[in-house]
Amino acid sequence: MARRIQLRRDTAANWTSTNPALAQGEIGIDLTSSKIKIGNGSTLWNALSYWDDAEINISAFGEGFSLTTANKIVTNKLYSTTQTQPTQNYRLELDTNGVVKLPDGSIINGSTIRGVAGTGELNYTGITIGPSTNDAEKTWMWVDHANAYISTNNFANTWTFGNDGILTLPAAGDINIPNGRANVTGTANTVGGGATVGVRSILAIDSAFGSNDVNAPASAQAIRGRVTGSNLTKTCNYVAGVTGQYLVTGTNASEFINTGLLGVVGDQTTTANAAVVAYLDGDGGLTTAGSAYGVSMKNSTPGSGFDYGLDLQFIDLNVAGTTAPFKQADIRFSNGALQRDTGTVSCPGNASTVVYTASGQGQHTIRLLIQVEGNEGAPEGWDTQACEMIIAKSFRTDDVAATVYAVVHTSTAPLATFTAQWNALTSRVEVLCATPSANSVYVRTFATEITTSD
Repeated sequence: MARRIQLRRDTAANWTSTNPALAQGEIGIDLTSSKIKIGNGSTLWNALSYWDDAEINISAFGEGFSLTTANKIVTNKLYSTTQTQPTQNYRLELDTNGVVKLPDGSIINGSTIRGVAGTGELNYTGITIGPSTNDAEKTWMWVDHANAYISTNNFANTWTFGNDGILTLPAAGDINIPNGRANVTGTANTVGGGATVGVRSILAIDSAFGSNDVNAPASAQAIRGRVTGSNLTKTCNYVAGVTGQYLVTGTNASEFINTGLLGVVGDQTTTANAAVVAYLDGDGGLTTAGSAYGVSMKNSTPGSGFDYGLDLQFIDLNVAGTTAPFKQADIRFSNGALQRDTGTVSCPGNASTVVYTASGQGQHTIRLLIQVEGNEGAPEGWDTQACEMIIAKSFRTDDVAATVYAVVHTSTAPLATFTAQWNALTSRVEVLCATPSANSVYVRTFATEITTSD
């Protein structure tokens, strides 16, 4: 690829008409007379003297420089850093058009090398390259004591390579990868607390950001993965917008979360819809998916697989004060139906205790699977009772109807009985457990609730 350095030049008539002041040391070439003038930073062109052949002492350029009959300044005495290479192979030419021909035959034309004055360590040298004279000083590359820079379009877009290893792109800058693959690799070897992140993206959202138009919503996404295509024909492709992979082999002593993909709701956040959401986008036509969340595997090794398709049991991090969840992770369906586990309730003997409260006032149809554990006699003789309960709440009044059925127990008599009532203070259906003896029992319920349709 040819390279050129092109000095400032024009016809004698244009020089005289514009009459500019050349910068100190700046060379201006008169294309009409094939002569040059060198500026001092203040004197106008018309007041400057030409450097003619007699005034230019070619030897002042250094040993071996000469002026050819074509008015080219040339030398064959450029030296290689490898002293064994022959010096006569290194030739430099500068012609009257300001074009420099390098020893390897490359041409430098249309570039300007300029020293930019500053104070202290802020002195730097920039190189500007443009495809034409008018654009010659719109693109700059320079280095100062802090960073390296590439700037285009009169400094409207600047890439900054910081001494701290941070690359800062212009506003709304993109990184396009022709072959579709970029590797970012690193090693986590820090001992102690803190986060080691392979790829980190932080997007700060201003309070004024966004849109109030439902037909033109805004989107703030710190990381976005997207695959596009149409009518794919191959049958053995993994296609995913974002892939998270957990690949720690052997043992892992960590009692904290270990997962291929972690959705986090940050500390003191109260407005998140969910840690992870499956979202069906667009409204331009039919859009379907097999499921919001699916399970698959490729491993055929015996014993391989997931223990649970969905696990809502609390993962204990062994952190003081967080040994139990403060809210239950219930399952809610699209029609408002809910499945929930109420946990264990201790019911003292010879008393009635509320063991279940509906999740809302509109839960008018409820089915409970009830487990009771306790003993009839000695403390070591524990028994189990299981039963189901169906509850209906009236639309007209606050009447509640309930039936308990399929009562089975390992004790000689039921450990507890159950009734349902409406609590006017909380506007909820409640289930009470009555213990017929002085012995306490422990009750757990698993409920399916259906919301009223009114």
